[in-house]
This record gives sequence, structure tokens and C-alpha cells, in this order.
Amino acid sequence: MISLNKIVLNYMKNYRHEYMMVDENKKYKKKEIIEKIFSYQRQLNKIWKNSKNRGIAILLERDVEYICLIFATWLSKGFYLPFSHETPRENIKLQLEDSNINFIAERKNNEIQFKNLKNKKINELIKKNHRNISYIIFTSGSTGDKKGVCISNTAFTSYLASIKKKFKSKKKPKSLIISGELTFDITIADLAFALVFGSQIIITNKSQNFISLLSMIKENKAESMYLVPSGLNKVLDFSKKIKINYLKSIKQINIGGEIFSVNLLNKIKKFFKNIIVYNFYGPTEFTINSMCHEVNIKKNYKEIPIGKPLNGITTLINNGELYLNGKQRMQGYVNSKDLFITIKNKKYYPTGDMVELNADNEFIFRGRIKDYIKLDGYRINLSSIENILYKHLNIPIKITTYNNKIILFVECKKNQKKLSIKIKKIFFSKLEKYERPFYVIYKHKFFNLESGKIDIKQLISSSKIK
Repeated sequence: MISLNKIVLNYMKNYRHEYMMVDENKKYKKKEIIEKIFSYQRQLNKIWKNSKNRGIAILLERDVEYICLIFATWLSKGFYLPFSHETPRENIKLQLEDSNINFIAERKNNEIQFKNLKNKKINELIKKNHRNISYIIFTSGSTGDKKGVCISNTAFTSYLASIKKKFKSKKKPKSLIISGELTFDITIADLAFALVFGSQIIITNKSQNFISLLSMIKENKAESMYLVPSGLNKVLDFSKKIKINYLKSIKQINIGGEIFSVNLLNKIKKFFKNIIVYNFYGPTEFTINSMCHEVNIKKNYKEIPIGKPLNGITTLINNGELYLNGKQRMQGYVNSKDLFITIKNKKYYPTGDMVELNADNEFIFRGRIKDYIKLDGYRINLSSIENILYKHLNIPIKITTYNNKIILFVECKKNQKKLSIKIKKIFFSKLEKYERPFYVIYKHKFFNLESGKIDIKQLISSSKIK
């Protein structure tokens, strides 16, 4: 199998379009992008010269520089840990320590600098495998603590090979637009597609900024976009509201991260005359995507499958739960024990997802068996959020969801203003942006069931929640 650094080199060498990358600032031609990538590669090789750990944390704005640094990292046979400026500083500190990373890339005085963190903590997983790691992504786990998923070069190149084979006979878009969080692997799915098929990369300046997304699609005639269903819903609703079709250039829509509803499919059919739609499925622990279903736009679905396994992946349904095996399996967690289950000498990753097979032998998603949820494509553990808040507030609270929004109920008998300030401070210092409750509702007294548990239905029904 071809190595990751050679895949990056091939992308750079064989790129055929006028502009290689685009961000909110400008359009960049192939020569300019290649010079940036090689420049970062030289800097990385210099700082890693005497290092046994070829890892780099990236804390930059959403632009071409971020993407170029990722490619330079892979070209240098290193790995990266992505951050955004909205990541709480405490989370950054913990994740850097857990990942045993010694350098971080930050912009200072309008230039990107590589700061030596002098991290003395030893991580055995990193120490043993640092020459075969592509990236580390922290994601909420079933226990509530964020787990650092370590993806090897072997796993990532296996994913690239499976995507290449899956789309070998399909039309490949010349350009794709990245609107997802750079700290999540939906972005790596876009980068993978670009590397395999030589697509132009367009990146919005803010994640979830649909105005920026639409304007950049129109201006650059982007042909492909990858969104979670809730995000696509908002984009289509906004486009309908302004009565201007900014999406005329889009030829392919990739969907993943949430349940793809028939209602959304019907909305897509009304909005686009000719469109190719793929529904992807996969946990972060199994390198981006494990399954894919090409949606038949002319078909009337009762439910949309998550598809069949990509090449090289074997599956097992154990009491309704999906288990996955294959080269795409993660190396392990950098800060927790892995969850692998050995069956007949094969290591499986238990996804926590309940599935069934339909008449076409494709998988249908039936729900979660673990205690985390997905909202807007993010995996969120409500218990973890509740525990963090309770630890710092030490008063009765309850976290729940309503209309796809996280809600915090707080029992408060007096001094609500002071408490509100304290809660807001905890939100911004302890929680990621996507974990922060949309509503905070104060109650003089909670309602309880006969069992003594908080009556969530009563809390919701007694509150004016839109």
C-alpha cells in the first residue's frame, strides 16, 4: 500500500486545475500552495530533528495555512492534533499532555511560530507507535471523558484506498468546500477525497457559517459539500428564505454524522434537479467512515440505509450492536483503555450503535445503546456536561435535550443573577462550544417522580421553550 507522504506528493504533483486551494482571503495557485507546504515541511523537520515524537498541535485560524500545515505534517511523516480558537484553554492543556506532543503551531505577530512545549509526560501508545500515526482527535466517549482517538497511517491509508475503490467508476467533483469543524474528522473526510481524486479545496472562514458557505460556493463554483443532516437542512431552509439559489454548482452532497431522514431527502429532491447524494456512516474510532450508501434520488425510501461496509471492513452484529473489524481500526486511545473485543482471534470495535440489515443486505441504523447523543454532527455526552456543572455549582441541575437543543435546568431559590454569571463562566472555561446549553432555565423547585428522580417532562412542559 502506498505511503501517506507519497499520497500527498502525488496530489501536489498531479493537480490539474488552475487554483489548488481557496479561503476567504484569496485563491491560491498550485505553485504557491506547494511552496507553502514545502516551507512548513522544512520547519517541521528542523524542530523534529532530535525529537522522538513527530507530533504537532495546530491552533490556527480556519484558512489555507491550516490545511497546508496538515499536508506538511504528513509529508514529514508526522502526526497532528487539531485545535480551534474556540477550544477551551483547559481542554487544550489536557489534550496536549495526554497526547505527549512537544510542539504547537500558533500565529504570533502575523506569522506562524512553532512553540516548544517541553512536555515531559510519557505516553506509551505514542512512544511505541509515533512513526505510524496520522492524527489524534479527541471526542466524547461513553464514560463522559473526552478520549484521544489515535489513528495510524495504516488506518488512514486504508481508508484512502477504500474510498478510491468505492468511487473508481463514479464522477469525481473538481472542487469541494470544507465547512465542518477542523477538530472533527468530517474535515479529514474532505481532505481524503481531495487527496485521492485531485480536488480543489475551498475552506470557509467559520464553521457553521452558512452565509460564508453559500457565498463561497457561488463565487468558486464548488461542486461537492459534506454536511451533517441538520446542517444541510439549515442551508436549504436559508437558501429558500433568501430566494436565491447559491447552490447551482453543487453536483455531489456527502452526508454523515446523524440520521439522514426521508424528509430531508424529499427537500433535496425539490431543491436540486440533478444531484448525487451519498450517506456515510462511521465512528471516529474506525477512521472517518466505515460504510456508504449511494442514495437513489428517484426512489421513494421508507428509511435511508447507512449502506454496506467499505472495502477491507468486516462486520458483526452482536445482540443488535454493530461491531467493526479491519485495518481502519484505531491504534487506541491516548488517555484511556481501548474498547476492543476479541472474537475468534479478531479484534472488533463495538460501536454502541444498534443496526439491522434490510432486504438488500444494507445496514439500517436503529439508535444508540450508550449514554451519549449526536447533535449537529457532534458526539455529546450529557452526563459528562451535567457532572462538570454539578461539580462547580453543587446545586440541583438537570441536562436534557428538546427540539435538538441542549437545555440546562437549574434549581434556584435566590440570587439568580449571581448564579447566571457563574454558570456562564463555567460554560466558556470548561465546555466546548457545541456542548454549551442553548437554554438555561431557572426553577424555584424541581418536579420529582414517585421514584425520586427528576421529572424531565414536567420541567419541559412547565417552561416556555421554543
